[in-house]
Amino acid sequence: RGVVGIDGETMGEIDDLEGLTGRIEDIVAPSASLLQAAGETFHENDFVILGSVTPPLRISPGIEISFTLGSMKPVSVRV
Repeated sequence: RGVVGIDGETMGEIDDLEGLTGRIEDIVAPSASLLQAAGETFHENDFVILGSVTPPLRISPGIEISFTLGSMKPVSVRV
C-alpha cells in the first residue's frame, strides 16, 4: 500500500502500485540499461522515481509532499 500526504494529511492511497505506470520491471529495465551504457548501475536502497502511482495533486510553494510505501520510512520533499 502506498500513501501520499500533503503537510501530514493523507491525500491518496493506492493498493495497485503498477495501475497507472505499468509493470515495475518494464519501467526500470530501460533505465538500468541507460545507466549501464554510462558505466553506472542501480545500487541497493536507491530510490527510483519514474512515474506516479496516484493521479496528479494540486501543489503550491511551501507544502511538504510525502510518500509512504508499506512499513518503509516515508520519503518527503518540500516544494
